[in-house]
Amino acid sequence: MRVDGDLDKLPPGSQAEAEFKLAFAHDIARATGVHLDRVQIEELRAGSVVVDFAILPSLDDTGPTVGSALTTLNEHFNRLSSPLYDGKITSRIIREDGDRLEYSFREAASNIRAVIVQNRIIRNRVHELK
Repeated sequence: MRVDGDLDKLPPGSQAEAEFKLAFAHDIARATGVHLDRVQIEELRAGSVVVDFAILPSLDDTGPTVGSALTTLNEHFNRLSSPLYDGKITSRIIREDGDRLEYSFREAASNIRAVIVQNRIIRNRVHELK
């Protein structure tokens, strides 16, 4: 997911990076209804700030399933008046026409299915035939 910001202001291991990650995870947890410990930040990359993160399954079968959380996240991403856009960090999501959330599945280190969520820009291109 891409948010407005400067990655250079979030050096690896810094207090600023830790606070950003915690606030982002809190925003996602609040918007999807999952417990905060189920939101795992995988990577911060340049491009404003691109946040790759995982929504982990519940270890005790409480709270929304991963699929339900992703459905909610996708609905919120596509509706600017949603709680997702009220978060401390997620209020700065950069969204352009044609953007969508992409999900990729992987095995977590603990053999729990986890979901990596990335916001990749998908641009519709108009090709004119001559």
